Order: sequence, then C-alpha cells, then structure tokens
Amino acid sequence: NIAATCLFVACKAEESLRKLESFIPVIVYYASKGNRKAPPGTAEFEKWRAVILRTEVVILQALCFDMVVEHPHVELIDLCDRLGLNRHLSHVAWNFVGDCMRLPLCLVHSPKAISCASVSLATRVSQSESRGGLVDDSWLDRVGADRAAVADVAQWLLEFYARETQSRMTRGVADSAAESAQTPMSSPGSAASPMSHIQPSPLPELK
Repeated sequence: NIAATCLFVACKAEESLRKLESFIPVIVYYASKGNRKAPPGTAEFEKWRAVILRTEVVILQALCFDMVVEHPHVELIDLCDRLGLNRHLSHVAWNFVGDCMRLPLCLVHSPKAISCASVSLATRVSQSESRGGLVDDSWLDRVGADRAAVADVAQWLLEFYARETQSRMTRGVADSAAESAQTPMSSPGSAASPMSHIQPSPLPELK
C-alpha cells in the first residue's frame, strides 16, 4: 500500500498525473502477479482507492508537503557550457545523469554534485576510450563543487553498475543452466559450476 501510494504521489510531483481509475487496476494486477483485477466500480477498486487516498495524506505530512525535487539536467547543461565540453563528453555525462534518476540521489545530493559527478565519470570513460576529456579534476574547484559529495555520487553510480552487471551475469548463467538441464550431459563431472566464473567487479578508487 505504501509503495503504491508513493508511486501515485510521485506521478503528481513530476507532473505525470494518473487518474485512480487507470492507476489502481494496473497496481492490483502487478501486485497480485496477474491473479487479481480491480476495474472501477468493484469492491476491490474502492478498497484500494480508500487506502491510497488515506495513505497519501500520511506521506505528504511526513514530507512536510515538500514535493519540490530539483533535477540535475539543467545544471549539467550549464556545466557543459562553462567547461566547453565536446559533444561526445556531454552526451556521456547526460547518460550518467539519466542513470542517477534510477537512484535516490536527487533526494540526497544537490543537482551540482550530481552533474559534476556525471562529468567526472564521463571524463574517465572518455579517457579510457582515448576520446579526450578533462585533463584533471581541478575544474571541480573552479565551479565550486563539493568534492566529498561528488565522490559519493560517483560511488553510488559505480556500485549501481556493479550490481547491475552482477545481476545480468547471474540471469545469463541461470538461463544457460536451464537450457543445459534440458540437454543430455556429455560426461559426468565434466561441466563446471554455472556460478564459478562470477566474480564481483572491483570498484575504481575515487580520488
């Protein structure tokens, strides 16, 4: 109930409004893994409607009705202009900012810290690909960035990518194992454990 209401409130905060008539049936369908439906006018729909409206007030009170969340995209555009970044570097940094939206970073750090971390990571990627980038991180002082906050945002992103990579590898191995189980084995004991090659990716040290 709390998760559904938070999603409903988030739609309002981001001006992506959804009516309860279309919101509740989808929530019930996925919450029940397709086993239940709650079209408007049914008892199930009315129950969810009452719960969401009641819980919405509780959530808004807990947030002190502060629904303004600043996004880092405008800050990033301004930063790219100030630093004179090329198109490739700006595009990579924009992608990092997009991935930040999959994390609660906008609730923890300022748009400046997020945009600076995105540019910093974009520079590292571009340098590893021999596609240019900023020579060092002295620009952080020029733009008045909080180095500790920038490093924390970057670490959040790197850990997120590490988890995503691990998850994809695990799903891939599970799919391979399922396929192998449907085919006869060539010889007993000849196959390695499907999880044997998965190792956590080390995170680069942030200076």
